[in-house]
Amino acid sequence: MHSLQRRSGAPGKGLRLAKALWRWCPRPYLDSPRIGLAALVLFWGTTACTGVFARPGTSLSFGDHAQGRLLSGVQLPFEGMGYQVPPAWRSREAVFTTEQIAAGLLRSFAAVARLHPGAVAPLGDLAHRGGGPAMGHASHCSGRDIDIFFYAVDERGNSLSPGPAMLKFNREGRAVAWSPPHGALPPRLPVPVAWFDKVRTLALLRALFADPSIEVQWVFIQRDLAKLVFHQAVFEGESADMLARLAELLRQPGDSAPHDDHMHVRIYCDPQHRAYGCVDRGPQRWLKKHWKYLRPRSGFLPSLDPAVAMSALK
Repeated sequence: MHSLQRRSGAPGKGLRLAKALWRWCPRPYLDSPRIGLAALVLFWGTTACTGVFARPGTSLSFGDHAQGRLLSGVQLPFEGMGYQVPPAWRSREAVFTTEQIAAGLLRSFAAVARLHPGAVAPLGDLAHRGGGPAMGHASHCSGRDIDIFFYAVDERGNSLSPGPAMLKFNREGRAVAWSPPHGALPPRLPVPVAWFDKVRTLALLRALFADPSIEVQWVFIQRDLAKLVFHQAVFEGESADMLARLAELLRQPGDSAPHDDHMHVRIYCDPQHRAYGCVDRGPQRWLKKHWKYLRPRSGFLPSLDPAVAMSALK
């Protein structure tokens, strides 16, 4: 049984051919759509047991976040333990990702629900079936981008159920407006008295960071909301390792909306997928170098003083 297929067969030759294409072809040729399509067909056809167009036994994130594809992706259910896709987002049919990421998300949502009964994370767009361009996004092409709307609480700290649209929060963490999906009108409802839930947001990030099957590359979030999460981590006595990771990964993007209505989580390529065309973009950080070769270990992050970490969020 091959580790990529997870079923009996003899895919070794096909996998070696696919890997050779990416190792030996000059980069300009790899950037060609025609060559990229050939590589996808090669991976698809030669790793299956029953013919050229048989479905492989694992999903593949191919290319990068902005120009990639998703091969044999899995569709997340619209509802599960600790999460739900709001109705306005279900018709977009953008809840596809890799098997590894799907498993990591489901475990993380469930972990928060067990820790905080009643907590439900509204889940937005991931990728379309097959990946590729996604309406309203410059990314979300390869199955490794996940939009998670913010948990919200009322004035007493009680969890609020997901509403008909995202909630936009101001710098103090108070809900100030509805934020509908791309191309839709905001709901004709008053904005509820709601606050950004830093406690459950931190719990979800903790679960995602600790999951054994995925490694988080970025969490795009408005900087003041990121500071609220960081302060909550300090209050809860999180380790210096966790504070270092929060300070490094939580970022307000400079080339798009400030992400004050959701956080956009980007996952690194699975190490096995890199050999077959998955591409990480962005700075080569210490976290990536570790993930490239090994699974995360406790204590591998450098110690960091909270004050130093806070300066990185400014």
